[in-house]
Amino acid sequence: MRLIEEYPRDPVVSCFIDRYQFYDIERTAFLKSVPNGKIESWIIGNGSCQLWNGDQEVFDPNKQSGFYPASNSSAYFKIAGGFKCLNIKWNLDALGLPFFKRFLKDWSDFSLEEFVGTAAFLELSQFNLDSSGTLNVQRLDKIFEKSISRYKVDKKVVEMVFLIQNYFPHGFRIPELAELMCVSTKTLERQIKNQLGLFPKELSNILRFSSTTQYHLNQNRSPLFTESIKFGYYDQSHFIKECKKVTGYSPTEFFSKLKFSTNDLILENDNLTKVI
Repeated sequence: MRLIEEYPRDPVVSCFIDRYQFYDIERTAFLKSVPNGKIESWIIGNGSCQLWNGDQEVFDPNKQSGFYPASNSSAYFKIAGGFKCLNIKWNLDALGLPFFKRFLKDWSDFSLEEFVGTAAFLELSQFNLDSSGTLNVQRLDKIFEKSISRYKVDKKVVEMVFLIQNYFPHGFRIPELAELMCVSTKTLERQIKNQLGLFPKELSNILRFSSTTQYHLNQNRSPLFTESIKFGYYDQSHFIKECKKVTGYSPTEFFSKLKFSTNDLILENDNLTKVI
């Protein structure tokens, strides 16, 4: 299995898209996503995948393309061999684009083709790595910049996301954030849940955990996390509890399952019982 991950270089695109991922999977694989505070969109160019239905305890066919909102829970996938897929991770700022106005209520009906246009959608569905095994980021940026530029941004949503992302490492309190936004605490809590899809504490915990684990991956640190206090954790024990809550694993177990440079994907190939 190959996972190629690249970041947008266009300044307009990078405001709304966190990164591009390209999956190239030759054999059947089981994957588990880790909550990361991002909106996901994908388009499968070849093969298929199935999504675990916990209520029915079966894998259901997944759509060939679509969107998925930021979540506080993991998702489990069974990937068929010969699978190629382009995944786009959107920052929560994207909810400030008018295209996403009713996203949280109707996200399953949102269409990537509608956002980028039919011609660009067809190109994305045929997207592949170039001869050097890398993604053509310049071309991806051009496609999404053209689509993004059609919209005027809701600055209130962008401001809310900015404040959350920049204050959560220091353990911000909702009343303090409400004061910065010039609204009441209850109003802010309702706005965050309605516009971003998660309660403030859920969202801040996910963003903090994602930033902490990505930092340690980038620094090639061991999962001892002596610097976890830098990200707003009280101590080592606090981080361990949060890791188990978000991923289901201790930090040592979690990092041993990260086979790639990304911090939001676990490869589980032993068997389904170990995944679920």
